[in-house]
Amino acid sequence: MVWRSLFLVASLIVSTLFLPLNATAIPAPHRICTRAPGSQVTVRTGPGTSHAPGLVMVGSGGKKVDDFFRRNNYTIADGEQVSVFSSARGTDGQTWKKVGTNQWVAWVRGDFVC
Repeated sequence: MVWRSLFLVASLIVSTLFLPLNATAIPAPHRICTRAPGSQVTVRTGPGTSHAPGLVMVGSGGKKVDDFFRRNNYTIADGEQVSVFSSARGTDGQTWKKVGTNQWVAWVRGDFVC
């Protein structure tokens, strides 16, 4: 058991010695966190409530993705996983996060992302 632990530690040390100096960690996925489980958050075309509900851009299958969000009034459910690409101060003074997946990008108020 001790040998196994020592082997794991040694493997970790050796593997980190050979990482490039400019290596960056892959960010952990975030998720949508509402105040009421089961509820949804509106995604917007820009940072702030003055921007229309909608998507900023869509990737593969763009029309299908946009149609799905349109049918759901451009909302995303509590607990959905998203990536955070950037943040900005919104027109309403709140912090907003540019979130999405490889298929879509939109803005969500920062306190709904955890």
